[in-house]
Amino acid sequence: MLLLKLASGFLFILMLAIFGFAYSNNLDIISGIKAEYSYLVGDALTANDVPLEDSLTKTIPTTVTWSGDVEDHALMEASGLALSTRDSSVLFSINDSGNAPEIFALAMDGSALGRWPIAYTSQHDLEDMSSFVFHGQHYLLLADTGDNYYWRPKVSLLIVVEPNLDTSGSLIKPERVINVTYPVVAKRIGPVQGIQQPTNRDIYEDPAFGQYRSTPTAMDIKGSHAAVITYKDVYLYRRSTSQDWPMALLDPPRRIVLPHVHGLEAGVFNASGDALIITGEREDNRQRAGLYQIAVPADE
Repeated sequence: MLLLKLASGFLFILMLAIFGFAYSNNLDIISGIKAEYSYLVGDALTANDVPLEDSLTKTIPTTVTWSGDVEDHALMEASGLALSTRDSSVLFSINDSGNAPEIFALAMDGSALGRWPIAYTSQHDLEDMSSFVFHGQHYLLLADTGDNYYWRPKVSLLIVVEPNLDTSGSLIKPERVINVTYPVVAKRIGPVQGIQQPTNRDIYEDPAFGQYRSTPTAMDIKGSHAAVITYKDVYLYRRSTSQDWPMALLDPPRRIVLPHVHGLEAGVFNASGDALIITGEREDNRQRAGLYQIAVPADE
């Protein structure tokens, strides 16, 4: 009886702490409760009811090369990679939630080239990044879009000037923050064809998270080619001149099976588009994080 009272008291205090955190950060508490309830009763978002024709997906051989390890240990949970538009030998990356908002620069072998804190809220969940040039200026686009509990009333896109490597350590202020509010019911553009569902082996090897191994975690587009990255594979799509991307993603992709990369959530094409660069998170926030180059085979 005493243990039951203690457990009830602990849960009550925990709920108060969660509600206090959510309230102080203007989060949607009701939406968060509904999402958590859906997970508990097994009614969370699932795969499309109509099975995708993943049998048409062709697995292709290629070369995966280890380029080096990520040197800067502060980059613990890489959730995005972007190629510098100034120097194609330089990569930029960001950490997932739970870390300070920072931009990291690294060489193609993982060597640390710099780190910049961002003047931005500590309550964020950066999930991806990209680079672009506009009116001759070089920019990075950061997506603060993570929302596992469905309780953020808005998510944000940050535009920052691509930093010079000799300014490492200086504070970066976003040039623009674009706030986005999702509609109550998301507008479905179309499916992404050919991504294979988790196998019985996936679930057997990892009962807790095996069901998520086929979850798309990153995407990059280079010219007429797109790469969709999951925790275990890469899927390559090609867009013809008569297609837009929603149409192109309906075509069966080519699949590249990857070696194990822990927490694979970051990838980008190199400047020539003949290789995809990927990296993952540090297991236990301490282990090594490798940087890999995947040769992209020519179109058949």
